[in-house]
Amino acid sequence: MIRQPNFGVTLWSVVEPLWLDFHVDTQSCANQNQKSSNKPETKGKEAKSRAFVESEIQRRIGAEKQSLEQVAAALEISLTTVRRVCRTLKLGRYSPDALKKGAASKSSQPPFGWDVEHGVLKKKPAEMRWVKLARAMRAKGESFNSIARHFQGRAVPTKNGGRWHARTVIQILNFNSTHKKPKGSN
Repeated sequence: MIRQPNFGVTLWSVVEPLWLDFHVDTQSCANQNQKSSNKPETKGKEAKSRAFVESEIQRRIGAEKQSLEQVAAALEISLTTVRRVCRTLKLGRYSPDALKKGAASKSSQPPFGWDVEHGVLKKKPAEMRWVKLARAMRAKGESFNSIARHFQGRAVPTKNGGRWHARTVIQILNFNSTHKKPKGSN
């Protein structure tokens, strides 16, 4: 065991000086660092590099046309990680071509007023009526806060079951005003 010299610090107070001594045991610090690398969630699992995971996801989604769930199960990683990598690399439903064709938005969750069927956005009539009402209220000059309070007062459910906020209304109206569906689709 290596002993470090004592370090003293003098603290001055109004009344009298105070001297503190403390010791740093470098051996026990090194042992603690070694123990922390043996985390229970990594025992028995082979560590995968980021480059390996990205290349495997790219191969499986691009060439083999596997679903996000199949890729996550095959690589033994979370579905969230697969989605994140796909968004970053613009793969599968996050590719520019898929987004132009009306595939799911860049988010993991479909926007309010919409649902996802087989990777394609479809209008959800139960929610779309509230989108239309919000649009009409905004056209009459209502503030985003008053629209959110109105929806909260009428107990309109949000996508996540939370509360309505002005920012939520802004995001919903922005998405629905920029996202055009081809005529004849739902």
